[in-house]
Parts: sequence; structure tokens; C-alpha cells
Amino acid sequence: NAFFLKKLEKLALINNIADRIYLTEIKREFECDTFFPEISHDQWSEVSRESFSGNFDYNFVELVRKNSD
Repeated sequence: NAFFLKKLEKLALINNIADRIYLTEIKREFECDTFFPEISHDQWSEVSRESFSGNFDYNFVELVRKNSD
């Protein structure tokens, strides 16, 4: 299921409680005023990446939270 959250506060909350992120990286510049928060590579590990081409290039990336040992 896909979902869209409008407010960065909600994204920040999810970033604190989520254990997995499915992220689409679009390789194109857009005019916009809202951005996804930076993802810390200290807290997240990339477990898969698929690249696609069409009207523009994009990557579908799966990240999992690193264990806090």
C-alpha cells in the first residue's frame, strides 16, 4: 500500500517509530517546497535497490533500521 503524508511532523514521527522504509528516489528536479527528512545512514541500512527508467529515472529503495546494540 502506498500512502502520502502532508506534514513533515508526521514524517518525523514515523521516522522515529518505523523499522522499515520503502523510498522512491526520483532522479529529476521538481519545483516544490516540501522534502522528505534526511535519512541517517547511522540508523538505517539499505537492503535492496531497483532502478527504473521511463519519462525519468528513479530508484525504489528498501531501508531497515539498524539494531541499537
